[in-house]
Amino acid sequence: MLGHGADLDKIKRKYRIDGPIIDFSSNINPSIPDGLAHMLVANIDSLRAYPDIEYMELRNTIAAYIGGLGPENICVGNGASELIFLFMKSIKGSLVIIGPTFSEYARAAQISGLDYRIVSMDVKGDSFELAGLDRLDAIGDLEAIVVCNPNNPDGGLKDLSSLVKYCHSRSVKLLVDETFIEFCRDYDDYTCLNYDYEDIFVLRAMTKFYGMPGLRMGYLLSKNKDFVGRLYSIKEPWTVNSMAEKITIEVLKREVENSYTFGENTRSAYEKERAYLVRELDKIKLIRVYRTDSAFILFEMDKALPYTSASIKDCLIRQHSILIRDASNFYGLSDRFIRLAIKDRKSNEILLDALFSIFGGGNL
Repeated sequence: MLGHGADLDKIKRKYRIDGPIIDFSSNINPSIPDGLAHMLVANIDSLRAYPDIEYMELRNTIAAYIGGLGPENICVGNGASELIFLFMKSIKGSLVIIGPTFSEYARAAQISGLDYRIVSMDVKGDSFELAGLDRLDAIGDLEAIVVCNPNNPDGGLKDLSSLVKYCHSRSVKLLVDETFIEFCRDYDDYTCLNYDYEDIFVLRAMTKFYGMPGLRMGYLLSKNKDFVGRLYSIKEPWTVNSMAEKITIEVLKREVENSYTFGENTRSAYEKERAYLVRELDKIKLIRVYRTDSAFILFEMDKALPYTSASIKDCLIRQHSILIRDASNFYGLSDRFIRLAIKDRKSNEILLDALFSIFGGGNL
């Protein structure tokens, strides 16, 4: 059973909600590129033709947007999820997933019949940190490691230099999910595209940062063009539809032409709202707010509080029409963890008022 994203219509029916729901469960940019509606109308005829089966203009556009890579270093897919599954189908050895993290890595590994295990990060103060890597040596036939950076659900941006060094020294492939990294200030200093190691594979997407999850457009980047070619050899044709192809080309070309203005404006807005939400949440007694650099915030309730993440979620949706992410189903997290998307100031204020009413003595 799949459990991703907020099915708001289903939630409305379940809780008999007639009005709008403020969705803090999905980490999607509330802003979208200027002129998107016009782009959609202008490209409507693209639906009457097959997309380029090799996606050369799309790959060249992504290469220009990223810089330093050619089209042979890029594999496009129906969201980052398709590329996760393709990667898993392309390896045979053991796999390590750094957790707690996005569940699709484990699901894809399981479906592909891989021997995998989840290795948990250490909690140090208000952050999740990579644990000692030497313990991975006990894993036989280790072929690949998967890590999310910044990590979902905590949002912390990690220095992965030690992990890259470990993988390089042992010829282990490293899949790095960077679908949230563009939300982070100075993300260019942290991206794994900076490393020379050929067997690093970086995931990006239009889903989160450009606020278009329905477009289903993701891409994998790697200096290992032979492996990228292998992905295409097992990939189904035309998984990126013509509209997604055209819109991505136009959005990314405009972003380059406009000196990455949308990206800078987005990072500035998130930087401001992230600091505001963390500062206000820190006023609530007996919760720990974890350090975040991205589009969402993870907090943990102390055991002294008479609540669970499920009860808080239920209260917020019933009494305030606010939907949050119960994070208890992330591997290694208890029923005290909640993840919140960062939204615009008005929505953030509504959320905080609701949380203060609960933790200040409100009834569940």
